Amino acid sequence: MSKFIVTITPPTPNGDLHIGHLAGPFLSADIFTRTQRQKGHDCVLVSYSDDYQSYMLRRGREQGREPAQIGEENTRKINLSLKMAGIEVDHWMRSLDNTCFRDAVLELYHQGVNDRNIYQKTVLAPFCRACNVWGYEAFGRGQCSSCGQDSDASQCEECACAPNYLYMKNFRCKLCGGEHEWVEKDHAYLNIGKNVHKLRAWLGDSAVRLNSRAFVERELAPTPEDWQITRHGDAGLDIGQPHLGKVHTWFMGMAGYIAATREHFTVNQQTPELFDSFWRSDDTTLVGFLGYDCLYSHGIAYPILLAGSPYAKKKQRLYTNMFLKLNGLNLSTSRNHAIWIRDLVSDYDTDSVRLYMALLAPEEQESDFVETQFVEWHQTFYQNTLETLTVAATQESPHFWLDGMQRNEHKLLCEVYNRWSAVTSADSFSSRNLAALAVELYEMAYERLQAEQPLYYLVALASCICAPITPTLSRQIQKRCSINEALVLDNLMNANFLDYSI
Repeated sequence: MSKFIVTITPPTPNGDLHIGHLAGPFLSADIFTRTQRQKGHDCVLVSYSDDYQSYMLRRGREQGREPAQIGEENTRKINLSLKMAGIEVDHWMRSLDNTCFRDAVLELYHQGVNDRNIYQKTVLAPFCRACNVWGYEAFGRGQCSSCGQDSDASQCEECACAPNYLYMKNFRCKLCGGEHEWVEKDHAYLNIGKNVHKLRAWLGDSAVRLNSRAFVERELAPTPEDWQITRHGDAGLDIGQPHLGKVHTWFMGMAGYIAATREHFTVNQQTPELFDSFWRSDDTTLVGFLGYDCLYSHGIAYPILLAGSPYAKKKQRLYTNMFLKLNGLNLSTSRNHAIWIRDLVSDYDTDSVRLYMALLAPEEQESDFVETQFVEWHQTFYQNTLETLTVAATQESPHFWLDGMQRNEHKLLCEVYNRWSAVTSADSFSSRNLAALAVELYEMAYERLQAEQPLYYLVALASCICAPITPTLSRQIQKRCSINEALVLDNLMNANFLDYSI
């Protein structure tokens, strides 16, 4: 049995979650965790609210409210949306004024200082005197210094780089549109350049999607810029060094995952030994699910921070996703071009939303959610086809789940075994390919129904493979058809069916 720490990048609690969040890291992390548990592995899935995000200050200013109040209100909405979508996070931590969080941040920060990976230098910082704000992230915007696209001064959504505001063109105050003053300030920096060889070794040992691997390799050549990790007059956590400012939220992500796990085991479950068994063991794999725009912090900064800490992980896996469009256009809450998770799962069966979003998962490239296509698919496949198959399978009721399999289909089972093993592996996981495999099996079963051939074993296999994606639906099908999921999975994991003689 293996151990996995599964993490989801924390959303900023300045609003609720839309379907882009679901199709991205949230659903994939949930499916991964369910799949590994289905295979007998030990997992803990954690995330937290990004309360120290610079955007919380701007939202508070826009609404004339305290950012903490807005964060608390939206965190409740976020948790409700996740619950409605069947996303089962083992622990969701509030980071604001959280002792576990602060301790973990300071631990990694001081470890970085001791390892000489964090140093100080004086650089110019952008300040808008008219608005009395510093333009580090939420209050400054211009053209990314790497790709030239419109971006804030922190993480570029287009190319995933960390823009350097000193080299951004047309860089102006987000509030008034005016130019910033430039003020000399001391800042802390993470030394990327001295760790290039360590990062290349980490990349060689870790499972990272091809587009993400290419990004990290590109960032490391020829000479990467070091990363500013503190800001003045902005959101962040006080580290007791006011001349440097506060560490910003992008630096604190890995500390957040450590703190959420510690709080889960030591506070909620009163089992501190389990925290050690996960985080201080070389046998544990750290698996992160994140948007492509979070790749710089997770693929470059965090491996450096972890390497010198007690939480260093030899086995790490990063699963990034690209963006989901809505009816051909980018999702935008400001333009009211979005569908909220809670609205979609209120109008349609939750498992249908989960399955469709898994099929659309923008793992390597952008995908598009078209409402009319989803409505048609929901009616024809999810409601009609699956119900027809379930009724037909109940009429077969074989003594063993492989009864009715034809001899010439032995090759099909071998292919299913190989594909399922690959898409559920921690090294090559894909919720999209897992969903596609299950749907293909259901469609094969429907073809056999049309040909008046036995289909029970295909329905049994599909319902078990799809259980991490459609847990309620799969349980219903298995109950109605007397399918023993434990037996099917045992046969699948151990390939026992390959020796089954008809």
